[in-house]
Amino acid sequence: MPPKKPPPLPRSLFTGGGPLSPSALQQPPSPSTVHPASIVDAHNHGIPLEHFPELQNMPPVTGSVTVAVGVERSGSGKHISVPACVIDDDPDLQTVTTASAIDLVVPCTGPLGESGWEAVDEAVNQLDGGRQKVEEEVAAGTPSRKILVSGLLPPPLTKRSSPLLHSAEYETHCGHLSQLSLHSDVVLKVLPPIVDTHVAGSSPWWEDVHELERVVKMYLGPALEAFGTHRIVFGSQPALAPSDPATVVPVSGAAWYVLLRKCIAELGEESEAMTAIMAKNAEELYNL
Repeated sequence: MPPKKPPPLPRSLFTGGGPLSPSALQQPPSPSTVHPASIVDAHNHGIPLEHFPELQNMPPVTGSVTVAVGVERSGSGKHISVPACVIDDDPDLQTVTTASAIDLVVPCTGPLGESGWEAVDEAVNQLDGGRQKVEEEVAAGTPSRKILVSGLLPPPLTKRSSPLLHSAEYETHCGHLSQLSLHSDVVLKVLPPIVDTHVAGSSPWWEDVHELERVVKMYLGPALEAFGTHRIVFGSQPALAPSDPATVVPVSGAAWYVLLRKCIAELGEESEAMTAIMAKNAEELYNL
């Protein structure tokens, strides 16, 4: 005999305030309600985020890290200065510092090609001894120092979201970034983007905040997937202060915090992850 059909479920389960009705299902939090508990400005050039008056209605800024070329680590407590190791400037990166967290700056003003990514890989390998060495240290319970890479998240902006999506530079970036994430000691700093108008053209599409958000999310999404929220750190200033008048910074400081918070929330991250990116990760990495 064929099996008996189960009795139909009453419509009341699915309508009105029934337990299976759409109104009863738990909805994800609105992006506008997802905020960090605090902020640590982990990358600035001497003017930390807390000095910006726009922060009146934002979470408290509890720490800052000033990053500069040619300085010694200084400061104490929640506010410190650290040296920047620029890939092109110091071929012998092992001699730069013995700190537990090293700032490695990628000084690019355009998309990295294969040779540029090779230079990043060589620098990381020189600092940590290679992925195998890092894995051995982790297995032995002696974690290696962390390498905080600046200049890659997001990279210098060149295109609007639609042409960027189908471009070779975007495919190259996402592929190499995924490879870089296999170094478990590498952390990315998510910093305000720069635009070289010689590369991106003179039409200022980056002044459209909605288009800028779309492009930032295109780079932020793959980075979150590859590195996780525990290996991404917020900073309010670009990797290096631009010296060429043709290089512009579309958004920085408090405005960058506002834009980035919105992008992270719209990508589905909740308050705990938001706090990790905006504050907690930097506190742990720099022992603030």
